[in-house]
Amino acid sequence: MPRFAVLDVARGFALAAMVIFHCAFDLDTLGLATLDVGGDPRWRWFARLIAGSFLALSGMSLVIAHIKGMRWNAYFRRLAMLAGAALLVTLATWYGMPREFIFFGILHSITVASIIGLVFLHLPWPVTLIGAILVLLAPEFIAVPLFDPPWLRFLGLSTITPATLDFEPVFPWLSPFLAGMAIAQLGLPRFAKSSAAAWRPKDALFRAFGFAGRHSLAIYLVHQPVMFGTLSLVAQLTMPGASVSEEDRPFVDACRSVCASRGGEQADCLSYCLCTSGELKKAGIWESVLAERLTPQERERLGTSMQICAKGNPGAEIAKP
Repeated sequence: MPRFAVLDVARGFALAAMVIFHCAFDLDTLGLATLDVGGDPRWRWFARLIAGSFLALSGMSLVIAHIKGMRWNAYFRRLAMLAGAALLVTLATWYGMPREFIFFGILHSITVASIIGLVFLHLPWPVTLIGAILVLLAPEFIAVPLFDPPWLRFLGLSTITPATLDFEPVFPWLSPFLAGMAIAQLGLPRFAKSSAAAWRPKDALFRAFGFAGRHSLAIYLVHQPVMFGTLSLVAQLTMPGASVSEEDRPFVDACRSVCASRGGEQADCLSYCLCTSGELKKAGIWESVLAERLTPQERERLGTSMQICAKGNPGAEIAKP
């Protein structure tokens, strides 16, 4: 089966959307913008749409590549690349952010789905679609403490939400993959004879998206380290000393959000919140603040710390996270 340029372009669009999301996440994390990427439901749904698009396109690609017969060498080569890339992401995030490392993100999900998808490859499309629906609904009815152990959480049937930067578990994220397979099983015979199948991009923009779609795995692995490193340098140049440690991030993010909601400037809010976290540690009440168990005396010391930092950052509103 020939490669369809329209799918490469679609994958390129999904990749561009992912870059936009990661850029927003980096800007928010580094204090260069207050976007509340982690808390705003619009950003969360944007991320889910991107992940679903990649999984659906991967499901379509599995059908297109092997519906007329398994090309095992090509299949195992692609599977090895996906698994290797997923492992690389896990190791890199475990090293850089051990408390939120990615143990089952989008690449892990596509890898496992590519294996499970073989079961549905030659089934009628209604069966595959029913499978997609059942997988989507499963977490609502099957999630039980039995699946709470860390080594089972990748299934998505746990009652615990793991702390991780990216999480697309088998249930429900196998669903868009199977849905993509069902769409291809249903529409491939007619699509292969249509003008859309023969379409080739002539516009430079669409050619660029097509190129990105054909090299999506490499771009996925490279773009975030490059972008985060570049923006980190910008943050250091524009806001010296404004880097946030992993330990301080939850407090600082909450503090910045409150500060910004009260009219504080982004740079001032970040500086104020970093100052406050430092003063709380000096005062010996950092752990009590994080646990939200403050004695009257500790509350007084909290107020003093906030006042000290507010005086040094007049552009920031007083904000207790």
